[in-house]
Amino acid sequence: MLNDKLNELGAKQVLSEADRAKEIQLQSRIDELRKKSETDKTKSDQTERELLMAENAQSDFIKNLEKTNPAYFRFKYDTTTINLKQVQQYLTSKASTLVEYFVGDSLTYAMVVSPTAVKIQTLRFEPNDPDAYLRFCAKDISTKTELNEFLVVSHKLYQNLIAPLKLSKGHLIISQNGAFLPFEAFSLSASNPSYLLNEHSVSYTYSAQFLLKNQPSSDFWPQKSFLGVAPVQFSQKLNTLTGSAESIERIGGSYLWKSELVHQKATKNSFLNQASGHRIVQVYTHAFADSTQTEPHIYFADSTLKVSDLGNASFKINLLVLSACKTGVGKVAKGEGVLSLARGFSMAGIPSTITKLWSVEDQTTYSLTELFYTYLNEGLSKDEAL
Repeated sequence: MLNDKLNELGAKQVLSEADRAKEIQLQSRIDELRKKSETDKTKSDQTERELLMAENAQSDFIKNLEKTNPAYFRFKYDTTTINLKQVQQYLTSKASTLVEYFVGDSLTYAMVVSPTAVKIQTLRFEPNDPDAYLRFCAKDISTKTELNEFLVVSHKLYQNLIAPLKLSKGHLIISQNGAFLPFEAFSLSASNPSYLLNEHSVSYTYSAQFLLKNQPSSDFWPQKSFLGVAPVQFSQKLNTLTGSAESIERIGGSYLWKSELVHQKATKNSFLNQASGHRIVQVYTHAFADSTQTEPHIYFADSTLKVSDLGNASFKINLLVLSACKTGVGKVAKGEGVLSLARGFSMAGIPSTITKLWSVEDQTTYSLTELFYTYLNEGLSKDEAL
């Protein structure tokens, strides 16, 4: 069921027609022989041999996909698992705590994993509780009345999702269930602005499995350090992002090894060809995503890049910053989270991505992004810098 959900957006679209037909043919043959084996009262050795041959053929096909189409393989066939000890070793090295949320039909649970302990907590939480909170987050809160209303809504979520866990201050890694919530803006008080980000530097992961399997590669020398991408103008007649190329130049000035793809050089193919050779990639552009079946995509000077275009891509980027509207938005797959543009890049091997949940203002985005890099280059971790 989970694989079916993942395949709804992206996975099926990254297979060639020939591979897709072969995948269906192999599975159909196996299903046919298994059914025959179950109903065959004589238990024919011939049927068993044919079934074994069909399963071996499927196994060879899957092994080949791991080499030729790693993104699809990760989407559908990678079933390797990690254990609790491995998770705790990782958390110890990062001085972090992991919280995984599970929202069921009648109850919500949080599993808290620290370097030394594990606990499961039942929570009071209604799936509709975040609606008002997200509406406030998406707008400009310009009056004291709106602020007071936001604090009440935000504090309720804090009381329901964080306070019962009794977490120690420090790095907090959250794996959410369902639509994405920015935990940083949960208010510790219903009357005074005091936010969770004052007690925790927060980052998010799709699962503990993803967290450990997608560690940044340290093998980058002599690869470039920074790639800045800013089409500025678009063939699709979108708004011009005035000032984005200049912001790329300011950020790149801090790096000894740097490359820029700006104006008409910022094409889809140039990005795909050059991105993997850089440790950090910053993209200023437009993007589109919603909660329907529409495939999320990001714009370059000449064309768009969709999740399905990442099928054969395998990046060695440590950090991708997608400074474009709604790059963290997508269809919600129950039990698996949001199938967003950022999710597509993560399946292509990128361990850390900074995304946007809503529409953003150009100049404010440039200022915020440049300040993030200032703190990052001072040696802070990604979550602290952000």
